[in-house]
Amino acid sequence: MRAHALVFAALVMTLSACNREDRRETRSVATDAYVSSTVEKCAKGGDAAAHDPACKRASDENFQRFMGKDSSR
Repeated sequence: MRAHALVFAALVMTLSACNREDRRETRSVATDAYVSSTVEKCAKGGDAAAHDPACKRASDENFQRFMGKDSSR
């Protein structure tokens, strides 16, 4: 009976870890698309975009990813 409990606990932990990995990957793809679209929109925004906080955040995130310092992963 004790062995069954240990196997069950190991299975639950493994499935939890797999599920977390899937969510991270989904969030990363969504974030990539959002950052890319925001950077494109801001590039066309002219002077108003230069002072927009959302454009600043997207630009900073894009630069960090370019430099290999991806904070979302």
